[in-house]
Amino acid sequence: MEEEIIKVYAKILERYKDIIEEKEQKTVYDLRKMIDPEQQSILKLLEANKIDETDTSKLISLIQNIMTTIRNVYLPISFWLTTEEILELKACEPLQKAILISSIIDRFTQNYYIIKTSDGIKILFSIKESNYLIDITNNQITQITEPVENILKMAEFYFNKYVYVENDTAELE
Repeated sequence: MEEEIIKVYAKILERYKDIIEEKEQKTVYDLRKMIDPEQQSILKLLEANKIDETDTSKLISLIQNIMTTIRNVYLPISFWLTTEEILELKACEPLQKAILISSIIDRFTQNYYIIKTSDGIKILFSIKESNYLIDITNNQITQITEPVENILKMAEFYFNKYVYVENDTAELE
């Protein structure tokens, strides 16, 4: 029975794919607005994990937990989940996961960037004299010593809540 229902849903998606994608299309401006550290779900997550602005180690631990519990999925159509839906389903596209994590990071520092490179979506951020690179696609977080500017040069484009830059030297897919 459940298999038949999935097949029916697949047909519905197939038939209305263009309409859904038209409604779900986001500009970079829209994506930047989605980074919202004041969302209730973000505030609840921080409160549940007892994280305040002074505890970087708890922030890193929360990010690692999100990376392992929320699976990356690649949908055949463009569809944006809310933060609440992502936390409920424990799955989303990598860019959506990056926006969720950036909403958390934005409570601690505005010195972060969501970047797209040839090998996936990443978040680069600096906090308390330390730089971190989060590889959303491969679910890894690394403290780095390389200057932030060098990593941003490798990006096809990068943005945060405040900035959007498309690199002139990058080849876009």
